[in-house]
Amino acid sequence: KITQVYIQPPKEGAQSTFDFFKSIIDGISFSEIQKRIKALIEAIGSEKLFALINSRIRSEEFSNAILKIGDNDPEIVSLMHTYIYTGLTKTDLKKVGLPRTLQSDKDRVKFLTGIILCFISNQKEVKGRFVLWIDEMEELVYFSQKNYRAFSQVLRDFSDYLTEGFTLFLNFT
Repeated sequence: KITQVYIQPPKEGAQSTFDFFKSIIDGISFSEIQKRIKALIEAIGSEKLFALINSRIRSEEFSNAILKIGDNDPEIVSLMHTYIYTGLTKTDLKKVGLPRTLQSDKDRVKFLTGIILCFISNQKEVKGRFVLWIDEMEELVYFSQKNYRAFSQVLRDFSDYLTEGFTLFLNFT
């Protein structure tokens, strides 16, 4: 199965890498992410899924966070939706049993890598493909040097974490 996500790069600004992260999540859709994680938990179990994700992203806290998206408790799922988009308060973090929220670009890349891994893998076999198509990449010429560097680092990090089953298509017009 091929999962294709089409996005445009974010506009200039300090939030460009966070906007990029949200665009990919929106392109997949939270409900699709939840369905896929639930299906994998049912198929291989949460321990094996945790091990699969953690072997790639090397973060127990984010691997656990990804598994919580597939939880059967609607309150936890709702809190995880908030976790992705705005972060959680310390009280809410305790409710879901997580130590911290997504704070940096590296955190978001690891988290998103784990999500994408759920779409391309089943146990330790590559079963699908994930294509991320970023259109209008020529917009990057308008980024400040600082924002360009941060955005390009996020793209490099994705290519480092995701190798098998992942295609990154950059369209320059």
